[in-house]
Formats: sequence, C-alpha cells, structure tokens
Amino acid sequence: LNRSIRVIKIVLAPFEYVRRRFGIPQRTVSDGLTVPEGLDYLALPRGSLEDVGELTTHCQGLLDKRLIEIGGNYEFPYTMILDLSSDKNGPFISDPEALAPIIKFATQPRLIELITNYIGEIPVISNVTVAYTAVNDMTISAQQFHIDGNQDRQLHLVVDLSDVGEDAGPFTFVPGDKSRFVRHLIGHDRGRVSDETLFQHIDHADLIHCTGKAGAAYLVNAYACLH
Repeated sequence: LNRSIRVIKIVLAPFEYVRRRFGIPQRTVSDGLTVPEGLDYLALPRGSLEDVGELTTHCQGLLDKRLIEIGGNYEFPYTMILDLSSDKNGPFISDPEALAPIIKFATQPRLIELITNYIGEIPVISNVTVAYTAVNDMTISAQQFHIDGNQDRQLHLVVDLSDVGEDAGPFTFVPGDKSRFVRHLIGHDRGRVSDETLFQHIDHADLIHCTGKAGAAYLVNAYACLH
C-alpha cells in the first residue's frame, strides 16, 4: 500500500518529486546531529532549535482558548486543538495568525537539514496538530500501538508544550529496530497492536517516552516506530 501511494504521488506530480528528491544536496548539520537509521528517532538536545519559547507560548494560548470553547463537550480519548487534516478546526484553519509561529518554527534551517538528510528529499509539511488529552484510564483508538502507514520516510516533530513527566501520559513509541522485530514476529501490516501482544516480545524499558521540560522536542518516524 505504501509503495502504491508513493507511485501515485510521483505519477501525479513527477516534476515536483524530482525537485524535492534531487533539488538540493545533503548537508552536514553543524553539530553533527542526525536521525539514526535503524532507530528512526532523535531526541533533540535542549537549545538545538530556535524559537521554542515562542512556539510553546503561542500553542498554549491556542490550547487555553480552545478548551474554554470545548467546555463540557470534551470527547475521549483526546481532542485536537488544531488539526489541518480535519474540517473541524473552527476559525483556526482559516486564521493565518494561528499557523504563522508554528510554520516559522517547523521550517527553520537546522530542522529542515536534519529532516532532509533523513528522508532523502526536501520535506513537505503534511499536517500540523495541537493535541490535548485529559486524564483517563482508557486504551482505545490511537492510544493503542500502531504505525502511520501513509509514507515510509516521514518524521513527526513532537514538542512538549508544558513540562511533561511519566505520569502525564507522554507520547510514547518503540524505536524502529524493536518495532520491526515485533511486527515481523506477529505479522503486523496495519491496525492496532495491544499492550498485551507488544509486551510479549519487548520490555517496558524499551519504550521511549517524550518527556521533558516545556519545549522538549523529538523527531520520530511514525511509520517505522510503533506508537
């Protein structure tokens, strides 16, 4: 399926594909940062990205405003404060001021170089989300382990908008090598993987939790890494 999607994209826009794939040479990031092949994720060192404070302040403002609007209509397991792939964004999707600081942060040169070197072509932002999960004891829907099967060479940029500890329900994933190991053993192609099945083959210590102070950032290949 993933290969078919890629072929369709190339057929529909061949010149755009060539421009992105061969338009610029790979560059070495000044401090040697890379997203390791095999592990398929990188915890970005503190201070390696610009405008983190501006981003977290802006997104926290969107969150506060949206939670007031949601009121008692919160739907478990989570709600998207901002989601460009959905038509349920209210004023945010048509409000350039809501997106400007996010796009500015996501297109900074160091980040573009890191992503380009990993995926092998000039990246395209396919979606922007600001997600909120209230405290709950559910394991349903996207809270179950899965992969995002729309593209094998992709990276999610996950940023903590506030201090996130283990008890806050952080974004959690299995590194690429362990994910491939599990998926091979259970014959997984798509769909959800239960905790029970996953931990028959790996330990809880193998999980990576996106914890840290506000502004902590991770690059994660959501196709390679169960999450």
